[in-house]
Amino acid sequence: MNSERLCWLENQRIRRIICRILLSVLEDEEVRVQHTALQALREVTDPGLLEIYERLLRQHKTNKDYIRSNIKTRLEEFALTSLEQINKEIPADWTHVRGMLKKIVVPS
Repeated sequence: MNSERLCWLENQRIRRIICRILLSVLEDEEVRVQHTALQALREVTDPGLLEIYERLLRQHKTNKDYIRSNIKTRLEEFALTSLEQINKEIPADWTHVRGMLKKIVVPS
């Protein structure tokens, strides 16, 4: 295996480790920690994040700490482009994530 391929594999391994850490950090009780983790997850579209985003949206009813706006930015990075796709792929009880995605796909 050439050195370029080894470097790419190592970078992917490091990225997965960092993502796992950030996922656990999102569960932290400290709002600033959650905020920083959300910003660090830029361009990470792991479907496992959606359930965590739903919990955070339920926890943060307003955008006082910018959690909701940061989640909206992260959701905009997912490749969901239609209401049909949202209804099919996002569980019905994830009402906050579904609602936010629907506003992204069909702006008012």
